Amino acid sequence: MKHQVKIVAMMAAITLTLAGCASSPSSSSAPSQADTAAQTQLSADIEAVKVAIDNATTTLTSAKDSKLDWFATELVNQAQQALDKAKEYYAEFASDPSEANDSIGFFNSQTNIEAAQEGLNNFHAKISQAEGIREQALTTLEDAFSNRKQLQEIGADTLYPTTYKQLDNELKNLVDQVANGKVDAAITAQPSLVGKQRGLEIKTAIKVYLSDAKDKLKRLELALVKNYAPQTLAQASAALMDAEAFIAAEPRATAKIKEKADAVMFAINHAEQVSIAVKKLRAMPQSANERYILNFEKLLLAISNELGAVDSRDQRLRKQGQLIVQFIKDSMKNEQAVQTAQQDLKATIVKQNNNLDLLNKQIDSLNSKLADKTAYITSLQSQVANLMAQLEIAKKSAQAKVDATVPAKPDPVETPAATSEDSTADTSPAQTNLAEAEPAEKTSPPSVESTNKASSSVVSSEESSTLVEEVK
Repeated sequence: MKHQVKIVAMMAAITLTLAGCASSPSSSSAPSQADTAAQTQLSADIEAVKVAIDNATTTLTSAKDSKLDWFATELVNQAQQALDKAKEYYAEFASDPSEANDSIGFFNSQTNIEAAQEGLNNFHAKISQAEGIREQALTTLEDAFSNRKQLQEIGADTLYPTTYKQLDNELKNLVDQVANGKVDAAITAQPSLVGKQRGLEIKTAIKVYLSDAKDKLKRLELALVKNYAPQTLAQASAALMDAEAFIAAEPRATAKIKEKADAVMFAINHAEQVSIAVKKLRAMPQSANERYILNFEKLLLAISNELGAVDSRDQRLRKQGQLIVQFIKDSMKNEQAVQTAQQDLKATIVKQNNNLDLLNKQIDSLNSKLADKTAYITSLQSQVANLMAQLEIAKKSAQAKVDATVPAKPDPVETPAATSEDSTADTSPAQTNLAEAEPAEKTSPPSVESTNKASSSVVSSEESSTLVEEVK
């Protein structure tokens, strides 16, 4: 039908074209810039549709892998149909881009590319709605889904496939109610389903952890072990019942369940071994009773020798066993005492090591402080040496100034040989001053004050020389 519509449209287009050719010039003009831009845009739109279809196909595959269709079957089917429509319209212009803008029908103005895009939009809308329903179902039916996951983890779907399938169908019905807007009805029906799931979980846990023990206990009962070891067999049966009761109360306490399952198997094996021993004992003649007792004592003696205990065969068998047990307890106490002493010693060593580390740190700190003080003393000594050198330089400088200021001493005055002793005896005060001045010049220190005094002494010497000349 669609092909016939296209033929009619083509015939109409040809008619219009021929009519136009009669009135249009024979020479066609070159495509305008606007036509080129439109063609470029059309190519981009076609490529975008192709990419969107590929992405939608990947999304649909991923949705089915994640079981989205299990939660919202109808919506996922509608999404599939919308994607198929988009692919169908895209195929119209995939090989011939000029048909992208052709209408999808004679009386429909929507183009092929628009129809493809609409199909893609519908696809994404349906997928989004389906994901929303899945979220709502997982939240509303959280307990049921949690139990479902636990059943899968412990292998209930493999061990009891029929029962598991029935419960899964019930859960599916509740999910459909949520999808159809009947949330309250789904919530009301959930507790019943949860109870059934829990029953299957308990049944599966017992099967997983206690099936071997139950099978072996059944074999022992069929072998009439109760005739040889009734008490131990009863204990094994009681251990099995206790384990089943615990699983019924705590089906997810895996570690404790394994512990109880091991205890059950131990009790069953014990009952089996006791029955075997009783059978042998009953089959032995009375003359072999002594040999049986001696073999038992031999075993106890070997244990005593290995432990380093005394030989207690002079006691009853029960007493021999008690003595061995007591020796082990005493040995354990001594060993514990040794271990405690070792631990105390280790703690003391650790404490001493910590104290030693602390002392080493304190020594390092004192050495650091001592090094700082030594450096400080060295710095002070250097400063004192510099000051002494500067003082020595100052002394030499002052002495040089004094030497530059004091003139050379005059030659001593020669007195005639004919001078009388009276004139020698009558030494003038000027000569006395001159004699006093000369030692002063020789003994004065190199300082500014001595420089001033030396200047005064120089003046006095000149005056004294003048007076001597006048006397002469």
